[in-house]
Amino acid sequence: MRKKYLVIFIVLNLLLISCSISSKLESLNYPQAIVSRIENSDSAKYIIDNKIDYETYRKLINHKNFKKDNLEIYSYLLNKEFTVDELDILVAGSNLYSITKKEVEFLDNKNVYLLFDNIIHIKKLENFENNNLTYYIELIDFYERTNYNKLIVAVNEYISSGNTFNKITSLSNQEALSTLDTYLKPKINIDSKKWEYEKTNDILKYVKKNIEIESPIDNNIEDNLKLENDFKIENLGSKQLEISVTDSEGRTTYFEENISIVDNTPPKLFIGYENRIFQGESISLTEELDATDNYDGDLTEEVKINENEFNRDIPGNYKIEYTVTDSNGNTMKKEKEIDVIETYTKGESFILNDYKLKLNSFWFSKRDSEPVEGYYSYHNSEPNNIFLINSLYIENLDDNSRTPFDTFGDESEMLSAKLLVNGISYDTEYHSLDNNWYDSFNSINAESYKTRRLTFEIPKKYKNNNLKIYIKFYSKGFDTAEIYLKIR
Repeated sequence: MRKKYLVIFIVLNLLLISCSISSKLESLNYPQAIVSRIENSDSAKYIIDNKIDYETYRKLINHKNFKKDNLEIYSYLLNKEFTVDELDILVAGSNLYSITKKEVEFLDNKNVYLLFDNIIHIKKLENFENNNLTYYIELIDFYERTNYNKLIVAVNEYISSGNTFNKITSLSNQEALSTLDTYLKPKINIDSKKWEYEKTNDILKYVKKNIEIESPIDNNIEDNLKLENDFKIENLGSKQLEISVTDSEGRTTYFEENISIVDNTPPKLFIGYENRIFQGESISLTEELDATDNYDGDLTEEVKINENEFNRDIPGNYKIEYTVTDSNGNTMKKEKEIDVIETYTKGESFILNDYKLKLNSFWFSKRDSEPVEGYYSYHNSEPNNIFLINSLYIENLDDNSRTPFDTFGDESEMLSAKLLVNGISYDTEYHSLDNNWYDSFNSINAESYKTRRLTFEIPKKYKNNNLKIYIKFYSKGFDTAEIYLKIR
């Protein structure tokens, strides 16, 4: 019987409490629908304890950054530290503060508006870390707002170095600041104790290339680097390096390390470019050769050349190997290709596109042909030019009549020719001419031959000097096959 009365008593008390919560929410102008939804939640307690009316509550939960888990902090500070018009800083600051997991009572007797404004500012700084926000807040009063970046860097470095924050909070304010300040010193780091040799008179510049200097105070801290000993690199081996760097606020970091100066850089080797030569022509394999080393200097004379059976008289593709090694065993190898192009000379016949051709003779003339009345009138070359006239034997090996060089007919049946002077194409039009101009348009009958004149207009200076002159023959319709004829 007693148990029955006890249960009834508890139920009645719960009903009274529920009625009390409902009535208190209604007194703060909460609609019945909202009351029914929140009366049994923690939200109702926060609202009632801090007297948050419905209009304020509605604006709060509709704020773009509202987080339900932080309602206790919002409610605790509303009407005490913040007005409803200051929701932006209240919500943003509370959200950050919640990261620290500190009780809201920690904020008592503090200028919360200023604190939140400051931690919102800190959140925007480059080196901010969420995990260290608690420590920033603990020490924020020690620093001017303009120095918050120093606070962040100092705390981050202090914690990452394995220190516990309890250690620093046990110190006086001045001792804590002094301790943290040591973590604002510039840092000097090196990736390797082996430095590649470099020939230079600017030792400081050489050192800067091999180290990293960081400072939370100065962006161009490397400008303040100083050598503290006579660091020389003329010879390879172990060297003692002593340097220091001081930031703009007077913090100095000293650094000492035993550095090995080594040479692992192979020589630079230039072997010229790939070459094409005509069969029988001479070529220098060392004409453009140049080898330099960072430690030994000029090594051109030390280059070894493997010709790999190169023969300028036999057409083909040859690979020439060049090798050079410096005094420290670093080797550079390169390979150059040389194409020896098959060529024909006067009196030698060759076949292209089912034509058999042979150069009978050639000569230079100011006039390109004899005139034939009714068909052709000769003309002189341009001033300072001359005609190179080539007498060609042309035999048609095909079963059909064909025209080899003229503008009429099937292109796939025709031939083209270009003049090459010292291996460089000379852009000129050739004339396919005969004493009988009309006859030059006639095709060559199947399995018969004719003699034709192939004429190029060229600068007169080419006649009397030693320039090499070739004609390149190729199929007009198919450019893959090429034949080279040596004129001179």
